[in-house]
Amino acid sequence: MIGSSLLTRRSALVAGLAVSLVGCAKNQPTAPAHVWQGEALGAPGSIKLYGLDKSTADQWFAKAGQTIDRLSRIFSLYQNHSEISRLNRETELQNASPEFLELLDQSMRISELTEGAFDISVQAYWTTVTNWQGQNISLAEKTRKMAKARQLVNYRNIQVSGSNIRFLQKGMAITLNGIAQGYIAEQVAHLLAQSGATSGLVDLGEFQAFGQREFTIDIQSPHNVLHTAGQIKLQNAGLATSASGGGALGENFSHIFAPSGYPVVPEFASVSVVHASASWADALATAFTLMPEREVFDSLEKAGVQGAMLVRNDGQILEI
Repeated sequence: MIGSSLLTRRSALVAGLAVSLVGCAKNQPTAPAHVWQGEALGAPGSIKLYGLDKSTADQWFAKAGQTIDRLSRIFSLYQNHSEISRLNRETELQNASPEFLELLDQSMRISELTEGAFDISVQAYWTTVTNWQGQNISLAEKTRKMAKARQLVNYRNIQVSGSNIRFLQKGMAITLNGIAQGYIAEQVAHLLAQSGATSGLVDLGEFQAFGQREFTIDIQSPHNVLHTAGQIKLQNAGLATSASGGGALGENFSHIFAPSGYPVVPEFASVSVVHASASWADALATAFTLMPEREVFDSLEKAGVQGAMLVRNDGQILEI
């Protein structure tokens, strides 16, 4: 599970594994797209809309930007007054927004489905690791500190009652960095689907496509960013990619923390997941990088995964 970082989104950590795309509508002539480029959760994002005039597209792009800003004020760990920052600081949040409650509910369900491989309470590990950066600390001391942080990691200690959220253990903190990008992309796509556009693609670190057009998205090799591992066709669905080796925090710790807190040897160098929901794709891609292959395959159908590309450490590619 991903903790917070000096970079503001996972796609920066993994060097933008899903990077290039071509859209084509089946049995239709190629039509130009209107393109929005901006920022989401502190990093570049883009939106493509088809089937609208420029004036109408620009109006909907403005609405999309407002939605991104509003959701960032809920989920961003880098905004001091965001809902997640207030919860982490005060250990309790009253009158949480419907979006925060919805994403917490999704997170809990995915945690149960993956048997805890996805756990938003791993923020305690990131805080521990960042606190020792630049210090001369032995591996034994680092292991001791991580074991102490382990006591604060358990998604079941997040209690939701109505619109109120509280931590059952003092010192806990959460991160939504492994699901929020997908959620925001999905919410923006739902908004833009009301615009009258025939098709669209939202890329805010993770993808959500809607409408008639089928998009072809290149997935970079996790071993060489100049090479492509393969391509994924995307239509009316979300896509997320997670790499186990991106953004390493020194020799012994990766930017993706297993709930155990101990270093893991992942079976996959990267995982790309296609799901009807970009938020689910986002969280599952994160979890699958930490899970044994057998457990990943057992989870695919239960999670409603529509397709996946798994790249083993030796470069072998499994397409589902």
